[in-house]
Amino acid sequence: MVRRLLVPLADRVADEATLQTIVGVARNAGCTVRLLYVRPLPGVDADGTKAASQTDEERRRLEAEGSRYLDAVAASFGDLPVERAIRLGDLDATILDEAAAWRADLVALSAGDRTWLSRAVRTGSAAKAFRKTGIPALLYTPSPS
Repeated sequence: MVRRLLVPLADRVADEATLQTIVGVARNAGCTVRLLYVRPLPGVDADGTKAASQTDEERRRLEAEGSRYLDAVAASFGDLPVERAIRLGDLDATILDEAAAWRADLVALSAGDRTWLSRAVRTGSAAKAFRKTGIPALLYTPSPS
């Protein structure tokens, strides 16, 4: 039984057809959806330094960008219960950590060419990572533009 569906949107590749499929899965299961926006942490300069104010500014910018994006995506889910989470960090580790911490029953992952998952699927590390968590993953491929 799927009660918690995690939908990571790290690379912003979920097209309308894909979202409608995920909405259908969530509606049929009657579950809560958590949209997870993941971006890498703001970097540091080559010499290892970066002013804290610049890093804080970049973090606020990424969080505001993520919030706007998640609001737009959440509208696709209509009256379904949708939570939003914004995380900054390593993509694969953050998604796995969030899935475990939120106790997701299913994770909808993009297997598109531009994602961390497509690289991980080719190397087999994604399958190994999700086998360790015991959380099933629903892989989707975005429609070509």
